[in-house]
Amino acid sequence: MNGLIMASNHRVQYDSRSDNVFETSYCTLQMGGPTWGMTSRPIQTRRPGSMVEPDWMGPFLASLAGDGLASATARGYRYDLRHFLGWYGARHDGPFALGMLTLQILAAYRRYMIAADQRPATINRRLEALRRLGRWACGTGDLDADAMGHVPPVRTIRDRRPDSLTDHEVQALLRSAGTSSHGLAPRNYAIVQLILQAGLRVGELAALRLSDITMNARSGSIRVHQGTRIEGPRSPAEHHRAARTHSVSC
Repeated sequence: MNGLIMASNHRVQYDSRSDNVFETSYCTLQMGGPTWGMTSRPIQTRRPGSMVEPDWMGPFLASLAGDGLASATARGYRYDLRHFLGWYGARHDGPFALGMLTLQILAAYRRYMIAADQRPATINRRLEALRRLGRWACGTGDLDADAMGHVPPVRTIRDRRPDSLTDHEVQALLRSAGTSSHGLAPRNYAIVQLILQAGLRVGELAALRLSDITMNARSGSIRVHQGTRIEGPRSPAEHHRAARTHSVSC
């Protein structure tokens, strides 16, 4: 038998010449006649209730390509619009039309994403997809007015400070330095304490001398060789311990 067939482990399921169909859960496609030992695999079918993209999706994506957007960007906007359509379909009766892209709908969608604790970058990208859709719909006459200009993006707050050690990590580091072998525990403990308490860089610490450290009853100061002087209240016990252990190892 020639032609395209769809076969299972036991029998032919579909013959392209006769159009005979026998439903099965597992089958495989093969060109030519049936052979022994074919491997079964599930047919990927559309899930019940799966989304059918609206008619305007294709022309809109084509317009993005005409604007010079990368294919990956256009594909991301498509997924973002499908997310919006899914949100709209779960809350409204009837399909979405471009004329329904109103300020009330857009503001409600924005509030939903914020309440769902989505990342600001994700929210802003989805709003940008809707912003481009609104401009395109105004150009085609499907939308009277673009309401996206009244929907602000979500502010992204970036913490540029480096991550610091937690109290537990600081204590673990001090314990490790204080239990160093080969008689290096006093020196290493003093080094770690100076880095933690005064914020010295490695090069500044390597150039440090005992004469650069001044200890008082309730405060202390360190003279860095670049000319910067770091002062401030310190823990007396920690500063005196660091100074004593450092002097012992020298």
